[in-house]
Amino acid sequence: MFTVKLRRFVEHEIVEGQPSTGVWQTKIVSAFSVDVFDLRVGLKEISCQYDRDGLVRNDAFYIGHLLPRPEGFSDETDFWQIAYIENEQGATTEVVRP
Repeated sequence: MFTVKLRRFVEHEIVEGQPSTGVWQTKIVSAFSVDVFDLRVGLKEISCQYDRDGLVRNDAFYIGHLLPRPEGFSDETDFWQIAYIENEQGATTEVVRP
């Protein structure tokens, strides 16, 4: 079993006269299989298989630069800035960056 922690920094709207601020968003996924693929320079895919309600599901998460948005992806596709893959003991085994 693996844990994938996906992170990205999201800036809030800039209010006139105040510095822009933002927050780190984190998504945590538990999976029994994790594969990392290099799609192109500065863009990687993490493919996760997990069990939900007795059915095996697959999800893909993209690690890349948020701006400019990579070509060939729909507007609904989420991109993350970094991912940490951990083993069952909680030790980080791989760090995925664009």
